[in-house]
Amino acid sequence: MSTKIQKKPMVTEPKKPMIPKFEIPKWCSDRISNEDDYLRHSTYAGTWIPLDDAKTFELFRNGDTEGVFQFESEEMQTLLRQLKPNNFEDLIALHTLFRRGNMDVYTFIISKCSDVAIYYDFPEMESRLKDTEGLYVYQEQIMLLSQDLAGFTPSQSDELRKALGEKDIEKLSELKKQFIDGATKNGFSPIEKLEKIWQDWETESHHTFNKSHAASYTLIGYQMAYLKARFPKEFTTAIKQINKQ
Repeated sequence: MSTKIQKKPMVTEPKKPMIPKFEIPKWCSDRISNEDDYLRHSTYAGTWIPLDDAKTFELFRNGDTEGVFQFESEEMQTLLRQLKPNNFEDLIALHTLFRRGNMDVYTFIISKCSDVAIYYDFPEMESRLKDTEGLYVYQEQIMLLSQDLAGFTPSQSDELRKALGEKDIEKLSELKKQFIDGATKNGFSPIEKLEKIWQDWETESHHTFNKSHAASYTLIGYQMAYLKARFPKEFTTAIKQINKQ
């Protein structure tokens, strides 16, 4: 009697997507290592890139960002020349507000470039909103303010983020009561002002972005701008080679 041998089906692993790496060439790395130490920096391939580099910010202020990730459009170049950014937080905010596609980007620039005083509902809110000229730009701003004013736990503030994003009316009603009660207990009044803050959150949350995501995208653009500012010939050559592919 013969027996049949069952062959096991061949299992092939799915191809993994190619993830591009952004590495600093050795000719560039050697030269960067001779620069002065910086307190603030970013790291790629073990190489420090300062986040307060004067030449890089000069490039941004001049709008000379052709070929720079997220900052290369003509409209963005115009906004950079108007804003004249002088720190990394400026770049994150500009990039985020530009993506929103509304007039807030111009409000931010006008406020940043003028001596107009910014009004905060409570002085305690300034530390969370000053980098964005009083505008709600990031989800994290609302989350942290709910902790500062009403004593929300990190878990509660994340529930708030989700409820605002999903427009969960039932959950928002529950969280609003917790916010009003908590803020009142912490000495913030009147209730009308707390109601206004909550209304601002419900309105502005639909336009806010995750800051960690925005900062990551901005960082890539900054690093490209650094290479363009410090090594313009090599950067231009690299961009031309990439465009040929």
